Amino acid sequence: DPESGQDWVYLRRGAGATDDRIVRRRLDNPKVEERVWSRTKNGHQGVPWFQLSADGKRFSNAFPWSHCGLGNLESGQWKKYTSGCWPSIAPDNSYRMFIFSGNHKEIGIYDEGGKNLRTVNLANIPGQQGSKVYFPRLSNDVRFLTVSSPENHPKAELFLGEFAADLKSIDRWTRVTHNDQADIFGDTWLTPQPSPH
Repeated sequence: DPESGQDWVYLRRGAGATDDRIVRRRLDNPKVEERVWSRTKNGHQGVPWFQLSADGKRFSNAFPWSHCGLGNLESGQWKKYTSGCWPSIAPDNSYRMFIFSGNHKEIGIYDEGGKNLRTVNLANIPGQQGSKVYFPRLSNDVRFLTVSSPENHPKAELFLGEFAADLKSIDRWTRVTHNDQADIFGDTWLTPQPSPH
């Protein structure tokens, strides 16, 4: 919580059902729990997809799958941007988010309010051109996302994509894993480099 400095863990209670509510618990005292969202069903069966903006005021989710969009914790309202899955909000306060398309080859990036749609091809990973990808997630740095490719392959690997400055394409892909087993659910944390100045 940027205002109080208190650390919270956000989770979907229960066994993974879409009607389980989103709550938060204090990191230093998990018995302290507050309801965050119970106005709609949420996420997908088994996968919540709930993500917060840096200030904790907006969140991306499905309401429930496949109705994806942005929720506002101040007003208690949400707005559907499109149908899809794996919604992800930028980890800053831009309230920019993306939604994974049904063809599993692209994401739609939206500014707050569902404006300024940019469609970004994710099926252009070197050596994987045209392959479906899965599990797209933004990193802690808004310039990067992680995907698994090819989708549902027993030897799928994780790739890190760097967005172009205009957020209309991926400028560069980096392969993260190199092994003979499926690598999925990649979460990337990038340590900022010190400024040269």
